Amino acid sequence: MIKSWFEKANFSHELEIERGEPGLTIVSYTNRLEFDLVVIGSRGLNSLQEIHKIAKKVYCPVKIIK
Repeated sequence: MIKSWFEKANFSHELEIERGEPGLTIVSYTNRLEFDLVVIGSRGLNSLQEIHKIAKKVYCPVKIIK
């Protein structure tokens, strides 16, 4: 769904799929590619503690969207 939204909006994007434990994979991927900002969605299904662990370990700002 998000891919089609980006395409309709003519928004430049790349899709990459990483496998592994979500928190560690997000931290590793983010720090390896040196992003300016990480946006993480929280729907209350994941532990908020896990999101805070990610936010503390990445080297850039983190925006948590609920």
